[in-house]
Amino acid sequence: MRRIFLVLTMVGLAWGQETSGLAFGRVGSAGAEFLSVELSPRAEGLGGAFTAAVLDPSSPFGNPAGVNYVNERSLFVSVLPYWVSTYFGGISYVHPLDPYQRIYGFARFMNSGGFEGYSVLDDGTIQDLGTFSVSDIAAGVGYARRYTDRAVMAVQVKTVYERFGDFTSALGVAIDVGSVYDLKWKGFRFGMAMRNLGPDLRPGGKKYVYRTETEESFDPYPLPLTFRLGVAMNPIEDEVQRLTVAVDLEHPNNQAERFFFGAEYAYAGTFFLRLGYATGYGGVENSWLNNVVRAGFGFRVGQFQIDYSFTDARYMDGLHRIGFSQVFGQGGGQ
Repeated sequence: MRRIFLVLTMVGLAWGQETSGLAFGRVGSAGAEFLSVELSPRAEGLGGAFTAAVLDPSSPFGNPAGVNYVNERSLFVSVLPYWVSTYFGGISYVHPLDPYQRIYGFARFMNSGGFEGYSVLDDGTIQDLGTFSVSDIAAGVGYARRYTDRAVMAVQVKTVYERFGDFTSALGVAIDVGSVYDLKWKGFRFGMAMRNLGPDLRPGGKKYVYRTETEESFDPYPLPLTFRLGVAMNPIEDEVQRLTVAVDLEHPNNQAERFFFGAEYAYAGTFFLRLGYATGYGGVENSWLNNVVRAGFGFRVGQFQIDYSFTDARYMDGLHRIGFSQVFGQGGGQ
């Protein structure tokens, strides 16, 4: 297992060195960005520092290795109303097979409607094509395994589909890999995750190029590949309360490095308060995602939990995420 962790670390560092210094020049160079939008209110409330801290049914959308800590059959659902009639959502289900293995399925979607389409005819007349929507979906399955009482790992494969009205669409496949190592001291954990590793997406059909007056195939575009390192620990933990602090470093293929900081306070396992901070987005000081506070809370009643988070968007309306988790009784993970 140590060899697996070493290989993941070396791959991530090598990739980071290869793209170092090129991040700003590659801003916006990847597509399928809906894969990068955070769906878990708990993860967002922690400022995005989820790699070693969020170990629950929402883990397929963050570090998939986190599902190893789910010991009962569990369902997670989340919704994020975005700007300009755009909505994101996700659903995941984790099924423990035994104390060492889990299988799970997940799906996420994005829909943005109200776009107005126009076409320029040969005689210069502008033709109104009405409104259309852009829809994205990614769905997949995963397998997670606990190798020791300290080390866990997971891998998942997913299909990625983007549709741009009736104009064109693209279909591809990607994998995510994650791991967590627990030091067994004050909840100190290391986490690593590589997400959206796969071939470029190529939209089908043809596009008309006015400059050359020819029809050409659409250009392919890469997925938003990211590599994350994270640490988390519980400086305060007893039978009544727990305080978790977490830090993440992310290296994406189309941005500069990003840093995420977060803390979660839990009381009696039923009430949760979260506060987080993120910086480094695109290396642009005035980016709305840069240097903003994220916060949230959660309630657990029996086997049901509801979580909420708020993201300060600075120049635009804040974003509100809401998520629901349900446990369906004893599973094979105990």
